[in-house]
Amino acid sequence: MKDTILSYIVIKNKEQALNEMKKLTRKYFNYPGLYKASFYYFLWQKDFLNAEASFGSLSNLKKKDIFTDYYKLLYFLLNYNEKRLQKNINLYIENYPIDTRGLTIDLLNSFKENRIKKMYNDLLTLKQLDSNFIDKASLVIDIEDL
Repeated sequence: MKDTILSYIVIKNKEQALNEMKKLTRKYFNYPGLYKASFYYFLWQKDFLNAEASFGSLSNLKKKDIFTDYYKLLYFLLNYNEKRLQKNINLYIENYPIDTRGLTIDLLNSFKENRIKKMYNDLLTLKQLDSNFIDKASLVIDIEDL
């Protein structure tokens, strides 16, 4: 059922995703997949209050995997909390050293905070991890008048 919810999120069918989440809630209240799917759903809807509740439930259930950890980074980036974001970026990079997403979020945060030197260092590190990173990145930053 969790996969059904996620598929509705992918195809942007908000009502069906919410209906499936309600069904799953009634059947499996302590199922980590429910909170993982609801976390993705509420991030998508930018409903940070409910996203925080899902995040708390995932933490209480000790749910930990690369995708959940990545979405936590996105959550902290969107619902800006510098201390929690930086702590989780560091944990993500430590736990998944060859995955470029943690450094990419760090790069976005550095850009947001106007830390140019840190951005440059993050780009160099990303290029070392994956020489084709710049070609594969879907992020385009247009800086005028430099």
